[in-house]
Amino acid sequence: MLQQKELQTGNTKKASFHLDTTDYAIEKLKKNNCTKSIERNADKLKEILADWLFLLFLGVVCAFINIFIEMLIFNLQEVQRLTVSLPFFHFNPSSWAFLVISFISWSIYTVGLVAASATFAHYVSVQAIGSGIPEIKTIIRGVVLKNYLSFSTLISKVFGIAMALGSGIPIGKMGPFCHIAACVANLMSNMVSRFSPAFANKTRRMEAFSAACAVAVASTFSAPIGG
Repeated sequence: MLQQKELQTGNTKKASFHLDTTDYAIEKLKKNNCTKSIERNADKLKEILADWLFLLFLGVVCAFINIFIEMLIFNLQEVQRLTVSLPFFHFNPSSWAFLVISFISWSIYTVGLVAASATFAHYVSVQAIGSGIPEIKTIIRGVVLKNYLSFSTLISKVFGIAMALGSGIPIGKMGPFCHIAACVANLMSNMVSRFSPAFANKTRRMEAFSAACAVAVASTFSAPIGG
């Protein structure tokens, strides 16, 4: 009887059970990874938009500065033209006295404006003296030049180059304007870095200076694509 029961027990089929379980730790990890991926993509998009907006405002500000400089140059050259033609009311234009006085007037005005430009740059910011391109190249290579991109240097450079070009001497504007654009980029980076720490990065700032030089070339030659 016992053997029969054991056989019967051995022949009986065991019931099988299938349990579905959820590992909440794995699900939470997947959700966190997905959230982090979305946040990373959003941060990248913000950085791209911030770069484009920064370059847009840099171009607009440099364009207005260029227009301001051109207006100053035009007005100063108009004053020079009136100064040279002033003896016309007292002397015959074909006389030697008119030519001599006109030449003296032109020389005094030209030398006076050049001297005013040099004096203004000397007392406002000595760093504004010169072309500016060698200094910008040095800064982009990583060398720190104190006060070469400050606000006082920007003011000194703007009015200095306007007076120098308004005097009529044959000098170019591209080099000084590269320095001006780099000053604008530095000041804008300082302001934006308070809200976006990425612009406090030295590499990002060097890229901004390179873009500023391109903006300067485009503004000087009125070629927005050629910069």
